Amino acid sequence: MAVPAIPQRLTAPAPGWTIDADVVVVGSGVAGLTLALRYAGLDPAAKVLVVTKDVLSSGSTRWAQGGIAAVLDPRDTSLWAAGSAACPALSPAPPYACERAPSGCRPVVVQK
Repeated sequence: MAVPAIPQRLTAPAPGWTIDADVVVVGSGVAGLTLALRYAGLDPAAKVLVVTKDVLSSGSTRWAQGGIAAVLDPRDTSLWAAGSAACPALSPAPPYACERAPSGCRPVVVQK
């Protein structure tokens, strides 16, 4: 049986649209949106394009283990305590994550 030749170029239809951008972010999950927002904050004049498979809210982050888990209220110590109890060897990690969660999550979390 003969092995089919590998094409030199993949065929695809001509693009239906074109756009200029300084930065193209592929994916609308929490990582992609965080990058897009952070870049736009650093360079407000930049054209930032987010490319996703559907609408922005169709990213997979919300399906990944419940989405984002973070302590946003300084009075809530449950995640800190649970993380420290679960793995005492990593006890510096929960405080580190808890202290930085609000500033890291607020730009990408939509309050309902």
